[in-house]
Amino acid sequence: MKIAFLGDTAFIGKYYPMDGAMENIKKRFCHIKDLLSDCDYVVANIETAITKKEVTNEFKTLALRTDPKCVEILSYLGVNIACIANNHIYDYGAKAVEEAVAALNEAGIQCIGYDNQSFLAEKDGDKAWLGAWCCYTTNAWHYSASGKSGRLNTLSFENLKKHILQAKQMGAYPVILAHWGEENTHYPRYDHIQLARKILTEDEALIVGHHPHVLQGVGSYLHGKAYFSIGNFCFDNCASKKYGINLKQTTENLKGAVCFLELHGGNASSYIKTFRDNDREIVIDDSILEEVKKYSEALTQIQDLEVYERIRKNEQNAAKTMRLGKRNLEWLLHHLNLTSAMAVVQRKKNQKRYNILRKDFKSAASDNREKVILYVGNFDKPMKSAAGKRVYGNKLLLEQCGYKVKLIGKCARKNSDTTVEQDFSYFPDYGMRHIKRYIQWLDEYQEFMNIEPICIIRYGSPALAWFDKLLQDYASEKNIPVIADVVDWLNIDGGNLIFRIIKSFDTWLEKGVLNYGADGLIVISNYLKQVYRNKNILIVPPLVESYETAFTKSNETVKIVYAGNPFRKGIKVENPHKIKDRLDLTVEAIEQVSHTVKLRFDIYGITAEEYILAFPQHKDLIDLSKSIRFMGKRPMDEVQVAVHEADYTILLREKNRATMAGFPTKVVESLSQGTPVITTRTSDLEVYITEGRQGFFVDINSFDQLCGQLEAILSIDTQERCQIKKYCQEDRHFLPENYKSETAEFLKHYIQK
Repeated sequence: MKIAFLGDTAFIGKYYPMDGAMENIKKRFCHIKDLLSDCDYVVANIETAITKKEVTNEFKTLALRTDPKCVEILSYLGVNIACIANNHIYDYGAKAVEEAVAALNEAGIQCIGYDNQSFLAEKDGDKAWLGAWCCYTTNAWHYSASGKSGRLNTLSFENLKKHILQAKQMGAYPVILAHWGEENTHYPRYDHIQLARKILTEDEALIVGHHPHVLQGVGSYLHGKAYFSIGNFCFDNCASKKYGINLKQTTENLKGAVCFLELHGGNASSYIKTFRDNDREIVIDDSILEEVKKYSEALTQIQDLEVYERIRKNEQNAAKTMRLGKRNLEWLLHHLNLTSAMAVVQRKKNQKRYNILRKDFKSAASDNREKVILYVGNFDKPMKSAAGKRVYGNKLLLEQCGYKVKLIGKCARKNSDTTVEQDFSYFPDYGMRHIKRYIQWLDEYQEFMNIEPICIIRYGSPALAWFDKLLQDYASEKNIPVIADVVDWLNIDGGNLIFRIIKSFDTWLEKGVLNYGADGLIVISNYLKQVYRNKNILIVPPLVESYETAFTKSNETVKIVYAGNPFRKGIKVENPHKIKDRLDLTVEAIEQVSHTVKLRFDIYGITAEEYILAFPQHKDLIDLSKSIRFMGKRPMDEVQVAVHEADYTILLREKNRATMAGFPTKVVESLSQGTPVITTRTSDLEVYITEGRQGFFVDINSFDQLCGQLEAILSIDTQERCQIKKYCQEDRHFLPENYKSETAEFLKHYIQK
């Protein structure tokens, strides 16, 4: 037995069955008719109302209809089954549906997809049980699951499983026709991929999809294939003058496929033949199979849910712009009406209903998922920020303890680099008002990646601190331990009054309240250990993957480097005691010392203009200085080379809560590059820096004393500077393996391997 399935079929535009046009329309289908000639059954998705009625009372801004004469064309093609489970069959109301069913039945065409109607196809002992369903994502009206008047079969996991059970009871092969997804994207919704995988992992079946109006990939699973979208069969431009809509077909809308199912002695096989709709006829085009192959491969290579969704949305938006044009004032005026408003209301209702059903679309049982530690929060990739480096270092440490780790961070800027890495993903940017969506996405991400978190480590929040509370509640419900990675307790330096109030409260909420609710804490300093002294705590300083082994000799002209973002750019620093890095004091002192010591001070991360805007009193000093250079923002690898080749890096900080709570990543980076640090006695630096070996401590309470200390340090001869750099290279304090044993012991309290 051989069954053919045709995609979205609308006899409109050039396909409208007017008197005198029938023969020309049939000629357009001559190649397809030959292709279907040996089929026992041909199934078409009828994507319009079939009615003589010319006015609709339905709340549809784009209502599609064709004349009942279209059944002549369907019969010509050998169509004997019509799928009407779609979002356009009701465009002209329930009476028009009855008219369509009557016209189709009169032509010997059986309808499926409404009133729980399915069809048993039989030949020579082979049987196929054909059913059709419409998904809420297509935004139809009159779903059977949404009220007594609804007649469209509603797509749900429960309904599909019932259909498969019925097929088994009849000894038939189950076929599922799914009208689902979203228009004009070659990539299906991931929850539909989940549904197909779940169905076809548990039972033998064939899934054939339509509605996107373009071709999508083929998913091959344990017990069958899912053709997520076979595209349009026949369609044309469609318009609504009343509502200012004029949808134009794109080249992608003109490509489609016929899906074939062959059953022989109970053995099933399926395949597709691709075609192209040109100006004169529909022609077979096997080259399109390569495109389908590309889309199919993409389904097996998805690594990042947000990136995958962005690709889908970009495709949809590009097609929407091409088909609809720009949405201007005229477009808006056309849509200020009851029909448009009701369409929006219906879409929201359908989305709400769909969100309930999609919970059943999970792809695999939890015991088959990969067990991982999820590291989530406000960090970027390691080469982009200190936060990223902190988390990446801890990831290396956790992996050395035998755990698999997935990172989910926050992209610092829109449209910045979002290159996908296997173990790194970005939260979507839901903003501050939709914090619950981050948790919903996190749950979807686990399904997407087929993972089960055995522990969640939280590094701040991708939004406001309330995320921490929602995450803790979510994890508690699923019995997942949450560990907070606490690295600072910052002062609020800059911004308007409202910003400072909100930021201060948010910081207090996270640091002073919600961190205490975590199951355990990883902290970066002894200061924070004392703050949270009643919790189970592990101290881990910033870590690096390796130390630089190449040795650079000292310079005749003493080279000093500062790299970082010392203050909020674009505003004047009113109170320098509130900024973390006292670069202003550093600049003044080094300029003073430069009169007696031959030196060069390179500042990376800001420009001279940005510095002068923050400290306008230093304009003359900067303009006249021959020793101080502002290098601006440079690539991270270039900055690392500069640090490696320097004689010293410098970091001057006042002693306060912010500087004692944190731990400067700049110091770790400098020492790992073999460069000693000139700094102040903040954080835990005295634990890791021995005076005269890995660096020097200075006192910034007296400017004259600071200048004297700097002059003495920078006057050390070349040979002694070389020896100090060797000490730094031999230091290995910040390698992950140094903290492996205590980390493994700490995690035993939370994770059962």
